[in-house]
Amino acid sequence: CNIHHNTSDSTGAGVLMFSGTVRNTRICDNESTGATGGGVRALSGTYRLENCLIARNRALQDGGGCHLQSVGSDRQALTLHCTVANNVVSYRGGGAYSSTLYNSIVWENATTGGNSYGNVYSSSTYASSTSQDPQFVSSEDGDYRLRTGSPCLGAGDVSHVLDATDFAGAARLTDGSVNIGAHEGSVDGFVLKTTVIGSGIVEPAYAVVAEGGDVVFTPTVVDRAFLGFSLDGVNVLEGTNYVWQNVTADGRLYVHFSTDLYVDAGQADDTGDGTTWKTAKRT
Repeated sequence: CNIHHNTSDSTGAGVLMFSGTVRNTRICDNESTGATGGGVRALSGTYRLENCLIARNRALQDGGGCHLQSVGSDRQALTLHCTVANNVVSYRGGGAYSSTLYNSIVWENATTGGNSYGNVYSSSTYASSTSQDPQFVSSEDGDYRLRTGSPCLGAGDVSHVLDATDFAGAARLTDGSVNIGAHEGSVDGFVLKTTVIGSGIVEPAYAVVAEGGDVVFTPTVVDRAFLGFSLDGVNVLEGTNYVWQNVTADGRLYVHFSTDLYVDAGQADDTGDGTTWKTAKRT
């Protein structure tokens, strides 16, 4: 399931639970503008979050990612094998507030309230990761799989495994060990990311490439002209595409589009590209 881009003026913008289980669900980009639990708010009863990705949610008060009515470690209320990342809250517990977490990643959550409770507050963690970089493939692009070398690989506690598969449906137990977080396995290769400057699109937004491999990045004009690519501050324009060859390290490609759009009501139509007064658009 995907639960995303919901808004609540009260609590639990993504999910409001009184009992039950939420499993293998992506809960992202929800916002509670009036209270707590931007992603998930659980009030009472017996409930579990299993194999969930809870990311980029926001809450006004507590628990940007999740605010659970924790009852300790009796397995009646728990967050199990979840990845809770990049959530924001105004007060306490950007990732998790009043929560009990098993084999879960809680990372890069934030509070805007000027305190130190960005990841967790008033929460209990068991075999979870809250202080080490889990090395996501590309969290900015929504890829929360683990890269080779992640400290979360094989670092979970097998006694907390309740489900046979992970977030993506892969086997949870491998060679007698288990990862921390929503995903089993790891992604090998170098990660190439992009940053778009101006108004436009580039495909792919990021890529995982084996050593010595190549990848082609292609810009798409929306309403501003494509100007070129740059890498490490050096312009590297190659026609309309950029071919990154013989990849041997992680990197970032900058894709530049014009930020100015020239409009002249005296023009006959909108066939101009809008990059100069001579080629201005009509509207």
